[in-house]
Order: sequence, then structure tokens, then C-alpha cells
Amino acid sequence: MTVGSYISVIITAHDRKKYILDAVSSVLKQRLDRSRYEIIVVKNFRDEKIDSFLDDAGITKNFLTQERGVGKKAAIGVENASGDIICFLDDDDMFTEGKLSVVLDAFSSVEGLVYYHNNQIKIDEEGNIIEVPKVNGKDIISDINERAIVHIFRNFGEFNQSSICVRKDVLDVGVMKRLDRAMDYFYLMSALKSRGKIFLDYTPLTYYRIHESTMHFISSSPQKVIEKACNYYSEQAEAKRIIHDYLKDDQLLERFAREDYYVFSAIASILCGKSKALPLKYSLKVLNNPIYFPSFRIKLLLASIINLFSNKLAKEMYARMYMRRYGV
Repeated sequence: MTVGSYISVIITAHDRKKYILDAVSSVLKQRLDRSRYEIIVVKNFRDEKIDSFLDDAGITKNFLTQERGVGKKAAIGVENASGDIICFLDDDDMFTEGKLSVVLDAFSSVEGLVYYHNNQIKIDEEGNIIEVPKVNGKDIISDINERAIVHIFRNFGEFNQSSICVRKDVLDVGVMKRLDRAMDYFYLMSALKSRGKIFLDYTPLTYYRIHESTMHFISSSPQKVIEKACNYYSEQAEAKRIIHDYLKDDQLLERFAREDYYVFSAIASILCGKSKALPLKYSLKVLNNPIYFPSFRIKLLLASIINLFSNKLAKEMYARMYMRRYGV
């Protein structure tokens, strides 16, 4: 088997059963010959209908675990993967039919490629299309420097793990097992750490589902939005701390990882009402970090200033902006 000739698709699920068969079916329907890829499912539940479907589809790598962390589940998949290319798929997302063919061609034709990221088609809870991106094209980045890293993040090259495929040998499974969040960010930073080539494909090859979840705080209650966001950003901050520690000896990446930790810690501190001073301290530290758009840096600074005088107002403003963004 030549390098880049076999793909392992890892599908992870925790508690949620509603969408997983759609996710699996989207992989089974790939145009790529079935002999060129495998499907690995890692979940924390048994379900007669789902498990029978997997058996009938010939999916033998169906792992049951009580581990809650998404990183621990993904690590189980990686440890049992036969492929040298790993593609991740959340249970509530789906692949377009041509995705794996494109991925295999990218890894086979671009020497030294370690990371591939594609664009997304946004769908609602029932699978109806909300938005199809108009941008197409691609970037292949071979010189990993500060300018390249800024370009990757400004083009959301770490967003949505269902849009990421990576060489298996750049992944540190030990670190993955410590992460409950930020897996997409970890996959990109791991690839950057290897200094291999990065492929940004602006073609939408993943259906990204927007619905109420631990990542999407869709609710008509501002208080619920704040509570869910507090938990999410707190967990993200802890994951970013672990990733920063993993990258502390990489002079180029350490700064970006450290300041990303500052950002998530500042937001968590505001939303959880932990501190008045810390968000301002951290927002000032990232004020000149170019991976964040200027508008975001300014909003974070203003929120931190408002938080000095009224944490309640700062949280309410966040909830209103979030609910307006998602039309709640």
C-alpha cells in the first residue's frame, strides 16, 4: 500500500442518536471505491437499530466507550485506524458524495501534504440547506511562517473537524486523550508543528449542521445562552491550555497557542462571572495578534472594559448578539 492510498473515517458520537445514521450513510455513499477507505465508529451507547445498520454495512470497527471527552473518542479511532490518512466526522454532520475522492487525490498528488481542510454547506436540524458558500479555489501552503499561519486562521482553516483530514503520523494520541474540546484546532496545530504542507480547499464538501448543541447555544432564553456559553468557553480554555503546553517548545507556534488561550479564558471569565480584571488583561495581550480580525479584537476589548463596571451588562450584550446572529 503506497503512502496516501487508504483513508480511515472516524465518526464519534456521545449520547446523541438522531443523526449518526445520516453521517454513516454519507460515507457509505462516497464515489470513492469502498476498498480505499474504512469507517470507524466510536460512541458511548448501544442501540439495536444503529448497531444492526453498522453490522449490515460491514462496519466492524464499532467501538463502545464511556469516555466523555471527544479527544478520547477520537484517540480510540486513531489507535485502531488502518489508514495513513485520517478524516474526522461528527455524528451530526455529513460528507458530500465526492469528498473522499478529492481528499485521496490531494494527498496522492501533493508531496509532503499533512493537512487538508474543505469548506462547508450549512444545514439546519432537519438537513435543509441554509447557506452554500460562493467562494471556491484552493491554497497549498508549504512555507510555514507567521504570515502563512495568519492566512490559514483568517480563512478558518481550523474550523469544524468534519472538514479536516490529516496524516495519521502527525497526531499525538497521548495529547488527544487529554482534550475534551478544541480538536479541530489541535489537528491544525499538530500539522503546523510537523511543518508539512497545508491544503485549504474552499470547495464545500461537508454538510455542517447548525442546531442546539454544546457548541451552538440556540435558545430563546438569554440566561440559557449565557450558561451554555460559559461551559463551552471554559472547556475550550482548558483545552487551549493543554495544547499550549504541548507546543511550548515550538518558538513559532507557542505565541499563537498562548494568545488563543488568553482569548478563550477572557471570554469564559466574562460569561462565567469569574473576574473583572482578567478579561481586560488578556484582551490587551492579544490586541496585536493578527490571526484575529481587528473587529473581533476590538469587541473583546470593549466587552472586557464593560465587564469592569458591570459583568451582568457584558453577559447580556453577548447573549443579545449571539441570539441575533442565529435569528432567535
